[in-house]
Amino acid sequence: MAIVAVGQMNSKPLDITSNLEKMESLVSEAARGSAELILLPELCLTGYRADEAFARLAQPLTGEYTQELSRISKSYGVQIYTSIPEKNEDGEKPYNTAVLVDSSGVVASYSKLHLWANETVYFSPGKKLKMTRTPAGLAGMMICFDVCYPETARTYALNGADLMMYTFAFGNPARKYVFDNMTQARAIENTCYVLAANMIGQEKNTIFFGGSCIIDPLGSRIACCGDEEGVVCAPIDLSLLDATRENYPYLARRRADRYHLEQE
Repeated sequence: MAIVAVGQMNSKPLDITSNLEKMESLVSEAARGSAELILLPELCLTGYRADEAFARLAQPLTGEYTQELSRISKSYGVQIYTSIPEKNEDGEKPYNTAVLVDSSGVVASYSKLHLWANETVYFSPGKKLKMTRTPAGLAGMMICFDVCYPETARTYALNGADLMMYTFAFGNPARKYVFDNMTQARAIENTCYVLAANMIGQEKNTIFFGGSCIIDPLGSRIACCGDEEGVVCAPIDLSLLDATRENYPYLARRRADRYHLEQE
């Protein structure tokens, strides 16, 4: 039974050094809780509101960003999941790319499929989903706005995912109920664990509300960060996942052959 963590922080746009120090502090805290994997917020290394600077901040997956994350992972024995601006080798706008990093480097990467609002100005959309093995089980990789598209998580679940990993920069406290309801729904309908790490604090005129959480396959929030910077840890019990899927066979009883409209 692996222990995982989610952490939240208030990033400073363009202040890589300060943000990296905060990230390392959160990883250290997760390690003290015996976590083998930690999720951190979307673009927390550069700041989510770096905006037009993303073009020059973008790096290849083997660049300094992931090298630093790998160094931190090696120091504390914790895998790290977050997103970074990835250089687009086609010369187009960079990608917002989630990376799972361990002591050896990038284990897996996924570029955000569904771009929110002004993200389309600064980023190119990703092209495919990505599932990866983690210490806690098989995981679907997603970023923030992807949570609003249930078919992404369902695709992962139908291909054997045990947990869904979401790195968020979800702003607007008045819309926190969307974050809460969507993450809980993805766990319940797919009978899987959901790990959600959100930003906290303020960048420019964007206010983040935190609420980072770990949700079990029954839809219960078994660990939550609240509205301050910090880390929470919880165990991932795959026997609970198996029992939940047996007792609530939402996936097994799908009737995919009937999911179409007949012409009158």
